[in-house]
Amino acid sequence: MMGIEIFLIIGVLTLILLVIVSLAFVLIKRLEQRLDGMKKRLSEQETSVLSLRGAVSALYDDAQQVTRRQNRIEQQLRQIGDQQEQLLLRDPDTGPYRQAMHLAKKGASVEDLVTTCGLNRGEAELLLSLYRTKTTPPNDAAEE
Repeated sequence: MMGIEIFLIIGVLTLILLVIVSLAFVLIKRLEQRLDGMKKRLSEQETSVLSLRGAVSALYDDAQQVTRRQNRIEQQLRQIGDQQEQLLLRDPDTGPYRQAMHLAKKGASVEDLVTTCGLNRGEAELLLSLYRTKTTPPNDAAEE
């Protein structure tokens, strides 16, 4: 009897071992499938990251081009502003010459024109000689 009981115990243990091994194989198979799925997602994410890096690099390059273009435009605007200022200074109907002519007609002195209008002394004297009214005595007669 004891031989049969041992045989039964060994049979039951073998059956339990087979069930455990079968479950282990099923679990391993599922884990392998999950691992394969994770590998696939990782590969897709790596591809996405590379694509995003390319897009960011392109945006950075574009931003640098825009910055360079903006700097060139700002420089051109400054040059245009300087040129416009020079033209206004040369045009007798606008800018400081118009104000200087007006002040000269009102009897301003050479110093007034130099200080107020930003003219040099020679320009101020010329404008005064051209536009000072004959009846207005010069304010800077003591200077001359």
